[in-house]
Amino acid sequence: MDNQNEQQIGFIGSGPISLIKAYLLAKKNPQFKLTIFDLHNRFGGAWYSDYSPKGHEIECGCHIMSYCPEVENYIEEELGVKMYPFNPAPIFVGKSIKLPYPTKNLIDSYKYISKNLLTLRWGNLNISDNPAIHAKLFGKKNKYPKTGSPELIHALANKLKEAPNVTFKNGLEIESILIDDKVTLKTDSEAFSFDSVYLTSVSKIQTIHKNGQSITVKPKQVDYIHYLLELNKPLNKKMTYWRIMDDEVVHRYTDISYQCHHEENLVLAGIKPDPFHSKSEEELLSHVINHMKGLKLIDDSHQIELIKTHLFPTYYSDKTAREEIAKLDDRLQLLHSTDLMYGMYYMLKEEGEI
Repeated sequence: MDNQNEQQIGFIGSGPISLIKAYLLAKKNPQFKLTIFDLHNRFGGAWYSDYSPKGHEIECGCHIMSYCPEVENYIEEELGVKMYPFNPAPIFVGKSIKLPYPTKNLIDSYKYISKNLLTLRWGNLNISDNPAIHAKLFGKKNKYPKTGSPELIHALANKLKEAPNVTFKNGLEIESILIDDKVTLKTDSEAFSFDSVYLTSVSKIQTIHKNGQSITVKPKQVDYIHYLLELNKPLNKKMTYWRIMDDEVVHRYTDISYQCHHEENLVLAGIKPDPFHSKSEEELLSHVINHMKGLKLIDDSHQIELIKTHLFPTYYSDKTAREEIAKLDDRLQLLHSTDLMYGMYYMLKEEGEI
């Protein structure tokens, strides 16, 4: 990208991976003018926040950050967000096993290294190029901001709000992209032209036009559903994040009571899309309560109220569409956001920040 001239840069979506890319560009190129669009009137994408019954800001999804010390250090030093180890560690929960994330991190590292040793590919190992396989084999602990993901999103958004060359346009849905002498983003009533545009692989964009040809993206919608539950007392077991491996309804739990300084007992339950759309709320809540009892998180003395249902539709572009977009034009850049920490790792490494 030409740093000598003023550039007009557009971003579709305000998820954390878009916000960090915009921050890096705005800081490095103060002559650029950046505009960040989002369908919603809030920041964070799927990492958005809401408020508890007593007015505490809380996250709306069961989030976890992969182990990635380089990114953790950057978040602390550059964004001023202190990162703390999950206590207790997050775990995978199956019918007969509970596997802590740090143990899985260790197993994955050994499997990767052993595979390369056995196939005599040690010279191609390149641990430093794979953030999922870190040279530190023991003591890997997933970290998280002290008051949850809203702390990270606010830190990023505030940095961008302070930048004189960044503008936010919320509440606008970009329906299509036209590439000619400029990259034009079209809503149902407006058009915005840029020198280049960034979008994520979870954009809702349907079509991209260039030279009379069109790419039809047809993103697949996946609904992320979380029940916000209020309990009359704390859980029977201290937990942070549990990934449920074998239930037909629930796929994860997070105790977010710490985000309201334990003044409220709040749990997020991740609900799978198929049962959510096919069963009644009463059936699902009953299942969640019985499932939590089976895990001995609660007992009959617990009273549970469903406070709110958070539903966040996410639109995944398939591999073919992503490949076509990548080849289409250098002025349209695709940001991969499946794993936040790994996505940030590659981005920060490319920019020479780590």
